[in-house]
Amino acid sequence: MLADGDVDALFHAVEPRAYMEGHEKVARLYSDYRKTEQAYYSKTGIFPIMHTVAIRRDVVEKHPWLLESVFNAYS
Repeated sequence: MLADGDVDALFHAVEPRAYMEGHEKVARLYSDYRKTEQAYYSKTGIFPIMHTVAIRRDVVEKHPWLLESVFNAYS
């Protein structure tokens, strides 16, 4: 989907096949990501995010309190 342009970006622990195969349209956001991570930590004292949480819109619409509760749980 990345190579076809159906998905603009991917946040994932494993490199997508198109990246591993060297597809011309698929690349890392930061070419030297380790250096970028270290610079960010040096500047902010915050380790860059490695995980994310997604909640479907229909679930939030049914339970509007959920977003704040999940945020508070992770904070």
